[in-house]
Amino acid sequence: MVSWVKHSIPNATRLTLNIHFSDNDRGWVTTQDGGIYSTLDGGVNWQQTWKVNGGAFGAIYSVGLRTWFGGSDYFGDSPWLVYYDRPKVKFTIVPMDGIGGFIRTVKFIDFQTGLW
Repeated sequence: MVSWVKHSIPNATRLTLNIHFSDNDRGWVTTQDGGIYSTLDGGVNWQQTWKVNGGAFGAIYSVGLRTWFGGSDYFGDSPWLVYYDRPKVKFTIVPMDGIGGFIRTVKFIDFQTGLW
Protein backbone atom coordinates (compact mmCIF):
# COMPACT_ATOMS: atom_id res chain seq x y z
CA MET A 1 0.00 0.00 0.00
CA VAL A 2 1.21 3.48 -0.87
CA SER A 3 0.99 6.25 1.70
CA TRP A 4 1.35 9.99 1.20
CA VAL A 5 2.93 12.54 3.50
CA LYS A 6 2.17 16.21 2.95
CA HIS A 7 5.19 18.53 2.65
CA SER A 8 5.15 22.21 1.79
CA ILE A 9 7.38 23.95 -0.72
CA PRO A 10 8.80 27.13 0.83
CA ASN A 11 8.23 30.38 -1.07
CA ALA A 12 6.02 28.70 -3.68
CA THR A 13 3.25 31.28 -3.98
CA ARG A 14 1.31 29.82 -6.90
CA LEU A 15 -0.35 26.65 -8.07
CA THR A 16 1.85 23.61 -8.70
CA LEU A 17 1.70 22.76 -12.41
CA ASN A 18 3.74 19.57 -12.52
CA ILE A 19 5.73 17.21 -10.32
CA HIS A 20 8.27 14.65 -11.48
CA PHE A 21 10.67 12.33 -9.67
CA SER A 22 13.59 10.82 -11.57
CA ASP A 23 14.26 8.38 -8.72
CA ASN A 24 13.17 7.90 -5.09
CA ASP A 25 15.05 11.00 -3.91
CA ARG A 26 15.44 13.47 -6.80
CA GLY A 27 12.33 15.39 -7.71
CA TRP A 28 11.16 18.55 -9.44
CA VAL A 29 8.11 20.80 -9.18
CA THR A 30 7.06 23.63 -11.49
CA THR A 31 4.73 26.40 -10.33
CA GLN A 32 2.38 28.81 -12.06
CA ASP A 33 4.63 31.78 -11.26
CA GLY A 34 7.58 30.36 -13.24
CA GLY A 35 9.36 28.63 -10.37
CA ILE A 36 11.30 25.39 -10.62
CA TYR A 37 11.89 23.67 -7.27
CA SER A 38 14.01 20.61 -6.55
CA THR A 39 14.42 18.06 -3.79
CA LEU A 40 17.20 15.58 -3.09
CA ASP A 41 15.49 13.80 -0.18
CA GLY A 42 12.22 12.47 -1.58
CA GLY A 43 10.28 15.71 -1.11
CA VAL A 44 10.96 16.37 2.55
CA ASN A 45 12.91 19.56 1.73
CA TRP A 46 12.51 21.73 -1.38
CA GLN A 47 14.56 24.63 -2.73
CA GLN A 48 13.89 27.04 -5.57
CA THR A 49 16.36 26.09 -8.27
CA TRP A 50 15.37 28.50 -11.05
CA LYS A 51 12.69 31.06 -11.88
CA VAL A 52 11.55 32.65 -15.11
CA ASN A 53 9.61 35.92 -15.15
CA GLY A 54 6.59 36.31 -17.41
CA GLY A 55 5.79 32.64 -17.93
CA ALA A 56 5.63 29.15 -16.48
CA PHE A 57 6.78 25.58 -17.06
CA GLY A 58 4.13 22.88 -17.43
CA ALA A 59 6.23 19.91 -18.54
CA ILE A 60 9.04 18.01 -16.79
CA TYR A 61 10.87 14.90 -18.00
CA SER A 62 14.17 13.31 -16.95
CA VAL A 63 16.45 11.10 -19.00
CA GLY A 64 19.77 10.09 -17.48
CA LEU A 65 21.40 13.07 -15.79
CA ARG A 66 19.41 15.63 -17.81
CA THR A 67 15.98 17.02 -16.85
CA TRP A 68 13.89 18.89 -19.44
CA PHE A 69 11.29 21.58 -18.70
CA GLY A 70 8.78 22.87 -21.25
CA GLY A 71 6.59 25.95 -20.96
CA SER A 72 5.84 29.32 -22.43
CA ASP A 73 5.28 32.99 -21.74
CA TYR A 74 1.88 33.71 -20.18
CA PHE A 75 0.31 34.43 -23.58
CA GLY A 76 1.45 31.18 -25.22
CA ASP A 77 3.33 33.08 -27.94
CA SER A 78 6.86 31.97 -27.06
CA PRO A 79 7.33 28.35 -25.98
CA TRP A 80 10.45 27.39 -24.04
CA LEU A 81 12.47 24.26 -23.62
CA VAL A 82 15.05 24.35 -20.86
CA TYR A 83 17.26 21.56 -19.65
CA TYR A 84 19.20 21.04 -16.45
CA ASP A 85 22.42 19.05 -16.50
CA ARG A 86 23.06 17.47 -13.13
CA PRO A 87 26.85 17.12 -13.45
CA LYS A 88 27.25 20.72 -14.68
CA VAL A 89 24.56 22.08 -12.31
CA LYS A 90 23.31 24.59 -14.85
CA PHE A 91 20.20 25.41 -16.86
CA THR A 92 20.34 25.84 -20.66
CA ILE A 93 17.60 27.43 -22.78
CA VAL A 94 16.82 25.81 -26.16
CA PRO A 95 15.33 28.31 -28.66
CA MET A 96 11.93 27.34 -30.11
CA ASP A 97 11.66 29.95 -32.88
CA GLY A 98 8.58 29.89 -35.10
CA ILE A 99 6.51 27.66 -32.81
CA GLY A 100 3.58 28.95 -30.73
CA GLY A 101 1.72 27.50 -27.78
CA PHE A 102 2.37 26.32 -24.23
CA ILE A 103 4.37 23.09 -23.87
CA ARG A 104 2.35 20.93 -21.45
CA THR A 105 4.08 17.59 -21.96
CA VAL A 106 7.53 16.58 -23.11
CA LYS A 107 9.18 13.14 -23.45
CA PHE A 108 12.72 12.28 -24.44
CA ILE A 109 14.09 8.97 -25.70
CA ASP A 110 17.71 10.08 -25.27
CA PHE A 111 19.61 13.25 -24.31
CA GLN A 112 18.73 15.07 -27.54
CA THR A 113 15.65 13.45 -29.14
CA GLY A 114 12.28 14.43 -27.75
CA LEU A 115 8.58 14.95 -28.45
CA TRP A 116 6.10 17.49 -27.10
